[in-house]
Amino acid sequence: MASRTQTVCAVYENGQITQTYLYGAPETNTNRFSQLETTARSKDGKSFVTMMIERTKQKKEARIVWVTL
Repeated sequence: MASRTQTVCAVYENGQITQTYLYGAPETNTNRFSQLETTARSKDGKSFVTMMIERTKQKKEARIVWVTL
């Protein structure tokens, strides 16, 4: 069975919590998720770098990505 893993992100700002998918809305046959224990944050806390794994059907690729919140 194929994994349906996606990374969900929650941002707290101005007393509100906004929940979204970190790498965009899920797509058919494509999964994107992060190994969040392998992150490094910027000093201001508004961006971080992590390893993102993208799986399309049977092909898996690991990428280093910068995320800006």
